[in-house]
Amino acid sequence: MTINGISGANAQTAQMGMNQAMDSYSKNIQNQIANAQKQLQELSSNEEMTLEKR
Repeated sequence: MTINGISGANAQTAQMGMNQAMDSYSKNIQNQIANAQKQLQELSSNEEMTLEKR
């Protein structure tokens, strides 16, 4: 069987590589979201800032 010009066991290897790339991309986005949430929590808990600046 040929998928996108890749046949047999190579197709499975290529799919695994794409899955790893997506996992890496997804993890990067999740880390960015977590960091943004942490920054928001730090800003909202900063008592030195006025409400208008929070």
